[in-house]
Amino acid sequence: MPRKPTGKPPGRPPKPTEEHLREGTYRPSRHRARGAVKLAEGTPPPSDASLAAFDALVSDPPPWWLPVDLILVAMLRESLEERVSLRAEAMAGNLAASKELRALDAEVGRMLDSLGLTPTSRKRLDVELPKEESRLEALRRRGRAPHVAALEGPKRPT
Repeated sequence: MPRKPTGKPPGRPPKPTEEHLREGTYRPSRHRARGAVKLAEGTPPPSDASLAAFDALVSDPPPWWLPVDLILVAMLRESLEERVSLRAEAMAGNLAASKELRALDAEVGRMLDSLGLTPTSRKRLDVELPKEESRLEALRRRGRAPHVAALEGPKRPT
């Protein structure tokens, strides 16, 4: 019986479960039937809310985007809309559609990377997202807190 090359030296094929039962060497923990594996849930398709979030992103673009990037953003939006119909076909069992869906997902990932919309691409582009100032940072920026300065008393000359 020919086997697919795996890069490992070929070994003996596994014994059928019936043979283990006949010989008395059957162990349920080792030889149990390998049934169907439950598939993980996929990502939900883009909904109206996610497309609205995408539109909000386009209306207030990140500072590192140039006007030329809006062409790629429009292509990304079209690809995401196409993904919805392809995913529906793939979930219905169309194998050709699932192959196209994988290719489209890879293309969308490349678009997201080139626009700096993934953490890795932002790091590569050396882009810092603005973050909210914490209360501690605000106190440090203002200097010492007034109640701490009152407890320490006046400063002595050195």
